[in-house]
Amino acid sequence: MKKRLIVLFLMLFAFVSVRVGAQEHMMFMKTPIDGTITEFASKMKAKGFVQTEVAKDVITMEGDFMGQACELYIIGTEKTKTVWQVSVWFDEKYTSWYDLKSDYNDIKDSYIGKYGVQTNNYHFFVKPYYEGDGYELQAVKLDKCRYGSFWDKEDGNIMISIEKFAQISITYQDRLNTQKRKIEKKAQINEDI
Repeated sequence: MKKRLIVLFLMLFAFVSVRVGAQEHMMFMKTPIDGTITEFASKMKAKGFVQTEVAKDVITMEGDFMGQACELYIIGTEKTKTVWQVSVWFDEKYTSWYDLKSDYNDIKDSYIGKYGVQTNNYHFFVKPYYEGDGYELQAVKLDKCRYGSFWDKEDGNIMISIEKFAQISITYQDRLNTQKRKIEKKAQINEDI
């Protein structure tokens, strides 16, 4: 009986050690950010997204995320086309700074509810613009607005930002495949030189 308990304990310890050491892929819509961009796009198609464009390392799709119409950009590594980043750009282009900021804060609050307080954030305008001057939306469209919130998680990073097209974007980067991208890029540089 003691031998069985010891063996069982050792097996459990080995399983937990392997599990703790193994890093998982970041999830997007309950789907691991892994495989080729084509494979990942197929999984998004099953969730209702429609492919609209294919470029060298990017597949663009349209669909709904968080109940809002959006474009989805699935970005792959140059060599193996392994998906390492997924970006959501909501379709709505705002005509009011207060509506844009309010929706940004609502989305940010949803992510705080799920992932906890963000690791880092910034909220400011580039001179001569400042919040309260009445020209905030103009500053956004001139790329003089810096609003972003970041979550640095074990499996990757998430960023929510206000973009110069008066849109909100959310970007997921898988840590393992971002590392793969760096290795592929370095290998290409070494091959070229």
